[in-house]
Amino acid sequence: MAKKTGSFPWERLDGEGEKPYQAFVLYRDMGLERTYQAVADGLQKSYTLIRRWKDKFEWEQRALAYDNYLQKEALKDAKRQTKEMRERQAKVGMYLQKMALEGLKSLNPKGLGAKDLRLLLKDGIEIERQSRTEEIAEIQVNADTSQEDQNSTLEEIIVQSWEGKDNE
Repeated sequence: MAKKTGSFPWERLDGEGEKPYQAFVLYRDMGLERTYQAVADGLQKSYTLIRRWKDKFEWEQRALAYDNYLQKEALKDAKRQTKEMRERQAKVGMYLQKMALEGLKSLNPKGLGAKDLRLLLKDGIEIERQSRTEEIAEIQVNADTSQEDQNSTLEEIIVQSWEGKDNE
């Protein structure tokens, strides 16, 4: 059984030569399309050799840990982008409200009419309200899932299991 050298299972293992590791990286990066035959064909190696490397260096478990890691990172990024979007939309809503209020103060017949100002104010309030409501909903979801976050994810279980193999 090979021991890991890095902190993640998908990193190069002790005793894993350059060619077996290159083969694993090719397999790992194929995602849903990964097959041993595709690795053999891509590297012009025998299928038997690829199967031997995959068994010796536990490709399936390492690729699964990598997939889980990528999914977790994508979720973090999506949450960050969603939060930024809500903040941006709330600012737009507040800006529209400010424009409408300024327009109401200086109702200029050549500029915006009362109907236009009313619509701007209404839209600004609605945009801000929607952004704030989504933000509150996200906070509630995060609070509800904080207990789940404390439980081990599949990735963490695999990494912990992997680290435990070093002690064998």
